Formats: sequence, structure tokens, C-alpha cells
Amino acid sequence: LLTNNNIINDTGYKEHIASFRTQLQRGNSFSVYYQTALYNRNNALNGQQHLTGILIQQGKNNLIAEGELLATTNTTNLKLGSDVKRYKATYERLMGKLISGLKTEGEQSLFLRNTDSLQVGSYGYHQYGAFIKNIDSAQLRYKLEYTQRKDLLPEFTQLSSASLSNNFNASTDFTQKNGNRFSGSVTYREFTVNKQTASALKPERT
Repeated sequence: LLTNNNIINDTGYKEHIASFRTQLQRGNSFSVYYQTALYNRNNALNGQQHLTGILIQQGKNNLIAEGELLATTNTTNLKLGSDVKRYKATYERLMGKLISGLKTEGEQSLFLRNTDSLQVGSYGYHQYGAFIKNIDSAQLRYKLEYTQRKDLLPEFTQLSSASLSNNFNASTDFTQKNGNRFSGSVTYREFTVNKQTASALKPERT
């Protein structure tokens, strides 16, 4: 439990943070964890976090997944709040000297006023992909990857599809014994805009 009651020399807020984390682990092959946290500032801003994840390594298979929920409420006259959901997962399988895999990730960030009207800055995305690469080597590494991403923007009280992209990427990294190094990457992208508002997306959110 962390508490800050110094409103003169510190942040200027009376803050209270309480967190709890538990984890179950068996060697390096299995791990699952859960974390929750509560936040309060001046009895006006309240926040809550839930975070959980799992790691499984069995034979030639490897799975890592994590999900998070964040919510805040503001009891001032503005009555602002946020609701954020994030997830990501990667599955890999060893096939001889190659590793193939699938991955997915996404986020939905809603900024609300009076619990129903979406504010500017709300956005979301869902991304899926597949890849194949060689086992990490001191001299040569290469990877082929395909991903599809769907971006969402606010429309009244909900998020709706704003754009869709398909990405193909090939990359390689070669290091000679004398220390010389060559790295290269080629990307091809197809981008379809479903809404004019998609132009408002920041590059890091596409």
C-alpha cells in the first residue's frame, strides 16, 4: 500500500495505491499470474487494474498470453471515465531448424463522459499474424511474417471499423566471423480506408 499525503512538497495530490499479485510457477515450463491494483486521488479519481497472464512450454510448443483491464472514474463535475482492454498472445512451434508461429494482439481504449458518450482519443485495434523464422544463430537470422490489422474509431457510443491493412514482411540479419554485419528488411502493405475519420489516426496507432 502506497500513500502520499504531502500536498506541499510532493505531487500536490493525496494519492493511495494498493496492489496485490499472485503467481504459480513450475520450473521454466509453466507460469500463471494475476495482479490487481486500486488507485485513489483526492477522493475524486478512482482507478482499478486487473492483469493476468500465462506461459506454457511443452515439448516443441511454446505459448505466452496476457490480458489487462483498466478502468477509471472521475467524480468531479466533468464525470469523465475510461475503460481500457488489452490482450496479446503468441504461439510458437519448433519444426526442425525452423520456428513457426501465430500471434494476436489488440486494444480497446474508451474515454467516456457521463458513461455513454465516447470522447476524442477513443480508439481500438485487432491484429493477427503468422510467421516463420530460423532458430536464433550467431551468424544468420531470417524471418517471414504476415499480419492483418483492423483499426477502430469512435462513432457515437461505440467503436466501428475505420481501416484494414495487410502486411507482408521479410527480414534477415547476417554477421560474418570478422564482425561485418548485414541487415535487410522488405515490407509490402495494403491499406484500405473504411472511413474518412481514419485519417485522424496517428501513425503509431495503425
